[in-house]
Amino acid sequence: MSDVPKILKCHQQNFEPYLCAIQIKCCMGEFPDLAFVLESTAKEIHGYILGEMRIKKKQEYGVLTSLAVNKQFREKGYGTKLCNSLFNALVQNYKANMVTVYTSITNELALQFYKNLNFENEGIESEYFSDMKDAYVLKRNLSNFVVTEGVGN
Repeated sequence: MSDVPKILKCHQQNFEPYLCAIQIKCCMGEFPDLAFVLESTAKEIHGYILGEMRIKKKQEYGVLTSLAVNKQFREKGYGTKLCNSLFNALVQNYKANMVTVYTSITNELALQFYKNLNFENEGIESEYFSDMKDAYVLKRNLSNFVVTEGVGN
């Protein structure tokens, strides 16, 4: 929980303010094993990923709640490593078979990033974000996921 201010700073540097400190604390408090950071030796956070578990129609599945990598660290594989860390934890700790992420329909970079990670577009959720923007609902099947290199939490 001591990383919350650093994670919030990283988030605010990279995104419109969809998440607030309360949401980050809630996610990290409820699912601390689904929170990973990309941290320098100087203890600066340059990226993070937060996940959670949800139940819908008696099916448990993982949700990638938030992912951010500072601009100067992008295109180096860190986002993929953070995702792999989350996928590893979802499979090993919760036996999750599916992970979902919601991304703004205007965020083409995120859409391409998730497609490269084998997410499939399942449709649009209207007015999903607090600013009433629509989101793509992207899902990835984890039933055949092979544990891969990630980052520590």
